Amino acid sequence: MKLVTARDDLSRALDKVELALSSKIDTYRQIHMEVVSDMGVRWAIFTGTNSTTTIKTALGLGDVEADDGFKILLPPETTRAVRTLPDGDVTVTADIGFVELKSEHGPKFKLRYGDASSYPEISFRKRVDFTLPKNWLSQIIGYLGAIPKAELVAFENGTENGQIVTTDGFRIGVIDSGVVFEFDEPVVIPTAIFRQAEKVLTGSGDVQVIVERNRVTLRQGMNAISTMRSAKKFPSYKTILEADDTKDGWVFTTNKSALLAACDRAQVLTGAALPMRLKLEGSTRADVLASRTEVGDSEEHISGTWPGLPLTIGLNVDLFRPVIQSLTGDEVQLRFSEPRTMFRISSPKDPNVRFIMMPVRLPE
Repeated sequence: MKLVTARDDLSRALDKVELALSSKIDTYRQIHMEVVSDMGVRWAIFTGTNSTTTIKTALGLGDVEADDGFKILLPPETTRAVRTLPDGDVTVTADIGFVELKSEHGPKFKLRYGDASSYPEISFRKRVDFTLPKNWLSQIIGYLGAIPKAELVAFENGTENGQIVTTDGFRIGVIDSGVVFEFDEPVVIPTAIFRQAEKVLTGSGDVQVIVERNRVTLRQGMNAISTMRSAKKFPSYKTILEADDTKDGWVFTTNKSALLAACDRAQVLTGAALPMRLKLEGSTRADVLASRTEVGDSEEHISGTWPGLPLTIGLNVDLFRPVIQSLTGDEVQLRFSEPRTMFRISSPKDPNVRFIMMPVRLPE
């Protein structure tokens, strides 16, 4: 087998696969390489896998001498070896027991390769359960950043379409996908797959989601990332979402940047332990209050609209601020019904996304 490709293209493909090899859990520690043809193009398919995640990435080939179905196992050092070669073309040649990586400028590596027959075969060329636009992937990663300690994500059927739900026990994030999920039960997967998918699925096409009995795959063209469905119990959230959908309340609308700045100033006094107070009394503004007995107090006004009765809410700034930061648009909306019940946070620019969190109990 012999193929010629640009060093940078080969390095990018191997870097993606290394996301699976660098897992702290058990891993095969080898890179599976296979030559295939698809739509008239020859491809080198690289695969990395561990007990939970599999990543496949494709490298289009021009000059290649190999039969379709040619397979070898490359050592994990291959990625670093390619990275150190000079810029330019690299010739990859497989002979009996060894693979040679040679730069057009002279430097080369000769590495042992293994038998690919024992490597676990995971096919991604199966049915597509639903397709989501590429920007959906960036969107969900952005919102997951608001709840960084959430370990699991659930694909769940909502009242009208499929919902993507995550929670850390203090906040719930919900994205209405716009498509119907044909599932009998929630599909739960680790949040880590989305952060890895952002590095693997780098094209501009839509993302296909394939759900199997024990596995979920995100695929874009010839590139894919697959993860085992989680056996962990997802936190109970259905009753909270149902209550939020039916609950009446009043909405406070304000400027996102002004609210973030007020949170930053209040946090100087509240730290991570004390609540910030949001006091809603007038129809055109809110008061943001903070205090710490041994230090002092702070108070400021932010403009907004509030059609409801006077209300004072306690907020944990460490939990509240990241949610506000993640929302798109210049305005945010906070919907309250009572001082001690969960409230909704959303943006008028993106009504398909909402967060629900519990206020902090304030002293009487």
